[in-house]
Amino acid sequence: MFNLPEGSSVHIRRYESFIQALLQKRVGQPCYNPVKGFERHHILPKALGGEEGFGNKANIVLLTPREHYIAHLMLWKAYGKKMARAFWCMSHVRGSKGRLSGRRYESLKQALPRRGAWNKGIPMREESKQKMVAAKRANPRPAHNRGVPTSDQTKLRLREAHLGRRPSDETRAKMSMTRKGRPSTMSDDARERLTLLHSRPILCVETGEVFRSSIAANAWVKVMTGKVVNTSYVANGKYTHAAGFHWAWHKKDGYQYD
Repeated sequence: MFNLPEGSSVHIRRYESFIQALLQKRVGQPCYNPVKGFERHHILPKALGGEEGFGNKANIVLLTPREHYIAHLMLWKAYGKKMARAFWCMSHVRGSKGRLSGRRYESLKQALPRRGAWNKGIPMREESKQKMVAAKRANPRPAHNRGVPTSDQTKLRLREAHLGRRPSDETRAKMSMTRKGRPSTMSDDARERLTLLHSRPILCVETGEVFRSSIAANAWVKVMTGKVVNTSYVANGKYTHAAGFHWAWHKKDGYQYD
């Protein structure tokens, strides 16, 4: 009836009759009733070859928590090990020795909030926060993909996903406030190497001296003249000179200055 694989024929027939009766009972029923909540159940679970997700409505039936419990109990009896884990998760509570009944499972589901964690909105004590930080520092968990090279296809997909995206002004302000006052973890040697890697040499036309970057040239001008200037504006053509000096980007094959 539901393309179920072979298993215990007695329990499979019981499961099919149970689901068929509930399908007829739930015709036109909304996904969630404010008085009594319903849960979506895969008639043919993924473990038995069914589709993942809730896109195929023909494979979905709305059940109360107790009916959901009974359905998984039937599947466990029909297929044993394949459906054992799903039923275990529904019928056992951490720290308890016995198994929950269907009525107790339904009572717990109705008592717990439908969405969100049980402690949502409750402020955490500072002592608890410090304990969590200390525990993470003592046993840091490495990322699951650490050391695994990223494929070119993944890199391209990530690039296309972020291309053209710009954070809002509010987000940028939050990022700025987060970084303010935070001590830098980069060593002076690493900062020096990074500066050399991304810097662009600039030439002072009057002296013929080449500086490794416009920042270095700005510092030299300040020492020589006491003025704060931006030599890169001159090199880019925005201004004609800075503190009486003309500047141009230095190239390996010489420079061209008009």
